[in-house]
Amino acid sequence: MILTKIAQKISEDTKSIIGYPISISDQAGHLIGVNDTSRLGLFDPLLHEVIVQKEMIYWGEEAVKDLVNIFPGVAAPIIVNGTVLGAIGILGKVKRDQETENYIQLVKNHIEMRCHEAIRKEFQSLNQQTIDTFLHYLLFFERENLTIQHVETVSTILNIEMDRPRFCILLELDQKISSVNEASILIEMIRTILQLNEQDVIGQIGPNTICILKTIPHVSLSSTTLQQLEHTLLRLKQRWMEVRKEDLHIAVGDGQLSIIDVVHSYREAENLIKASRSHRTSATFFHYKQGETIFNHLVQHTPEQAYTKLIQRLAPLFQHKNYIELKDTFIAYCHANFNSSEAARDLFIHRNTLTYRLKQIEEQIDLPLDSFQNCIALYTLILLHDK
Repeated sequence: MILTKIAQKISEDTKSIIGYPISISDQAGHLIGVNDTSRLGLFDPLLHEVIVQKEMIYWGEEAVKDLVNIFPGVAAPIIVNGTVLGAIGILGKVKRDQETENYIQLVKNHIEMRCHEAIRKEFQSLNQQTIDTFLHYLLFFERENLTIQHVETVSTILNIEMDRPRFCILLELDQKISSVNEASILIEMIRTILQLNEQDVIGQIGPNTICILKTIPHVSLSSTTLQQLEHTLLRLKQRWMEVRKEDLHIAVGDGQLSIIDVVHSYREAENLIKASRSHRTSATFFHYKQGETIFNHLVQHTPEQAYTKLIQRLAPLFQHKNYIELKDTFIAYCHANFNSSEAARDLFIHRNTLTYRLKQIEEQIDLPLDSFQNCIALYTLILLHDK
């Protein structure tokens, strides 16, 4: 099957190099690569004999005089991984000398190398199809129909460690991916730029969507991790524009403890992709820990729709034992137009005390408060939480 796909092109390319016609047969001796296409499909008893004998054989005019459309020359078996896939013949080379042997050996080695490469690509393609199917199963199957045993089986086949923390990076293209080969090239480019390791799962989950389940040391995505990720994803977007001449929408979901739960991270990223498409922004990617993202999410949805998802991310602040004090300090800071000295006077506290409380808030929500968007997003969420 592999040899059949590449035989005709090899036959044409090789003749242009060595100047002699080339015939290539399959395992049964039928011609699958010839310079005279009218001979395609013919049974060549001489090439069949080479396949049976598994050795190089010469034929002169006498050997072929009674055979229709079969010509004298030299032939050798094509052997890959110990299996004879067919035979290669050089027509017209009948002299038993070193030059002829060098020719046939060179062509034979070239074909066998091409077969090895084709098999490798075929294996990679099948492996990627398995990964794509696995991702569909993890992300799109109803949870009640998802069986741990099946996930474990496929994870073992793909050598995936299930219980490693992972988060979802979702990439959505403006244009559809046109072929399996194009998808393979794009995935390899992403793998290289993001420096994905063997435990990072990447695959195509839609006509224009690529999903990455990236491993992380800890389930929580720190601000440092997100900053590093932003730098890497920015390089990816720049390279993408060079190669594809189109924008790339990227969203990142929160970390999850195991591959079974990573669907939650995917759904977060999917919702953020939808929000990003309806709001022009200079952001490299979207994540719920970004103040701009929180604000846009609130703008795009009613408070009821956005409330649960966003409040979960700010739970450490709302559950803090000094929440009331921290909340009042922050609101006063906002009302004072983010002027620390004025807010401290309004609260009758020292400016250092106000600064300390704001730092406490930053630690709880893992967001810097030196951004207007972060502050307005947090202010809105506090009002929603306490209404």
